[in-house]
Amino acid sequence: MYSLWSRNAALSMLLVYPALSCGADSARAEPLETWLPKSIAFFRTLGFFEGAKEVSDDELGRRLAEKHRQEWGEALDPDYPLADLLLVRFDARRVWWEDTEADVYSGNTVYVDTLKRLGAISRGTFSPTSITERWASEEGPITVSFQHKGELITLRPEVMRDYLDLRILLDINRVIEKSGIQFELYEAFDQTAFIVALKPQEKHRLSKERNWRFAY
Repeated sequence: MYSLWSRNAALSMLLVYPALSCGADSARAEPLETWLPKSIAFFRTLGFFEGAKEVSDDELGRRLAEKHRQEWGEALDPDYPLADLLLVRFDARRVWWEDTEADVYSGNTVYVDTLKRLGAISRGTFSPTSITERWASEEGPITVSFQHKGELITLRPEVMRDYLDLRILLDINRVIEKSGIQFELYEAFDQTAFIVALKPQEKHRLSKERNWRFAY
């Protein structure tokens, strides 16, 4: 169930981490030992960590805290503005957190891989098949096509050097609109992208109760 995001994304986070510190005047969060189980309990109400249903909030918190310490060499800090993201990223069934500078070039099929990964975190709402990625030339244009529930869908991402054009999420969201779930992109904080599939009421709760900031 649990996996770490890409090495490039981790390096990007290391670069931005100091710039996101709360500052001396910010209100201190509660201790990690109490913040973790309470946070896990909250996220479970939104369908996160379903792969660990038999594990208590306290025990899961201890396990994830240790995974974070092994990766970062320090404890997860509840005061860090992206602490929630660092916690829920361990649920690979729900979260796509990757570097958008992803070697997007002709022949690398990065959009094919991205659509497959989005399908994996879509909670069953997005199931692209027969995905193709075609480049008219090394400079584009790009055409990405796939079948979804018997319908042929075509996306036309722009060439953005070697970066992913995540505006394709808007087109994909139109495809799955009737499901009541949409792919939500967290507001940019570095060149990585944090994406999760949410119902409108879940997005509202994350915004109001956890201060999550979304790109749209």
